[in-house]
Amino acid sequence: MGEWIFDTPEAVIRVSASRVVQVVRQATQARGVCTVALPGGGSPLSLFARLVQPPQVGEIPWEQVHLFWGDERCVPLDDPRSNAGQAKRLCEGGFTPPAANVHRIQGELGPDEAARQYDALLREFFQASGDEPPVFDLVILGMGADGHTASLYPGDAALNETRRWAVGVCPPPQADPPVARVSLTLPVFNAARQALFFVMGQGKRQALQRVRAGDKSLPAALVQPVKEPVWILDEAIAKQ
Repeated sequence: MGEWIFDTPEAVIRVSASRVVQVVRQATQARGVCTVALPGGGSPLSLFARLVQPPQVGEIPWEQVHLFWGDERCVPLDDPRSNAGQAKRLCEGGFTPPAANVHRIQGELGPDEAARQYDALLREFFQASGDEPPVFDLVILGMGADGHTASLYPGDAALNETRRWAVGVCPPPQADPPVARVSLTLPVFNAARQALFFVMGQGKRQALQRVRAGDKSLPAALVQPVKEPVWILDEAIAKQ
């Protein structure tokens, strides 16, 4: 794993945004389109907020960028816990990505139906003819203190999925919030051209050390696309 370590959360956000802009511009220049799977949760929202504000917002060719979600909570879009809803509210009164380019998980349908529909949406968008996973230009991921990433939790059966691209997940009781979810699967994350982990906070230090050691019981350690993932970290988590 490649690590970039910065002294403050603000620096992590700034550098992460610059990295996203770089990947997006490279993809659009090479293929005319860029597909990005966004993360959920509190910290990644600060990254998205920076991307839709100056100066980054003007550096991204938004008409050529298609946004997806790596996971979603099974709540209505207007629920404060909705990942897509939180991102939508961040854009109110300012720049909003083209509606046709935003492909959200319909968590309000419940985990199984929402996962089925999102799997179908992905297969249609990427024009899939078989079970070979889609190739995202960029997947942005976080990590929990237990080593989960997206909504893939340690020991969950979803980690063994090889054919479906999106699955319903019932998180452990300690998950925050403890609601059903939908997550993309490991084959999708591992087919990406670039995986970027964006992780901050002392409480996740032990999980990071285990990922560094190659502990495959942690879902975050199982994200291994062909190109080595980039981990952008603050000093609070990165200290040995």
